[in-house]
Amino acid sequence: MKNSYINICRLIASSGYSTNEIFEFLDELIIKDPSAAMKDIHSIRKTLQNLELRNFYDIPRSQFHSAHSDTITKIEHLLIDEAGIPKFVAIQLITEEIKLRHPNIDIPPESRKGFRYWIQRLTSYIPEKELLHIAMNIRNRSVHDSPSDWRLK
Repeated sequence: MKNSYINICRLIASSGYSTNEIFEFLDELIIKDPSAAMKDIHSIRKTLQNLELRNFYDIPRSQFHSAHSDTITKIEHLLIDEAGIPKFVAIQLITEEIKLRHPNIDIPPESRKGFRYWIQRLTSYIPEKELLHIAMNIRNRSVHDSPSDWRLK
């Protein structure tokens, strides 16, 4: 593979866009011919230069696009759907893991508004990537450490 292809894939992967948004972009790219896509890119570059936004790419991504719901959905899917952990247990496990990593953080208590709301509140204390990593670790421990249903005779 060409380096430019890998580099652009890395940029897209680190952009924070959801899978659906990336698919929409790729679909549009397929519909347009490469020269039309290049015209769009040149037009955007020219606009940015005219606006003198040379530090445009230094602005944190969260100011432009919020993917909270995507992260929350992933965490819920990993723990509740895949691992089969009840929500109150998932809250306890996430809380324990955060306390191990960040003992000085006051973790918000679970509220009546539900699991998704609680995860959303956590994102103001813990980065989404770290919460997703914690959920993945809990899911992996739950799935891989659980005893097998099959018994050997």
